[in-house]
Amino acid sequence: PWRLQAVQRVLALPLSPLQREIALYAGEGGLRRECEQAVGVSDAALKKHLKAIYQAAGVASWDELARTVGSAGRTGLA
Repeated sequence: PWRLQAVQRVLALPLSPLQREIALYAGEGGLRRECEQAVGVSDAALKKHLKAIYQAAGVASWDELARTVGSAGRTGLA
């Protein structure tokens, strides 16, 4: 059920489909440095998308995004 909760949290944010994929990648525990290749974007593009994602999610870092999207559901904090 935590994956469903993670998807629901991401879908509730005003993000593009690519930004949702990036946010879910973080929530699944993916590493930021591997995200570029996983979603097929450059470092500059990832930084641009992360700025929008962080703003929409009310977070300031990759780790905080991961906790907000994914880990919270796994630890019962959601």
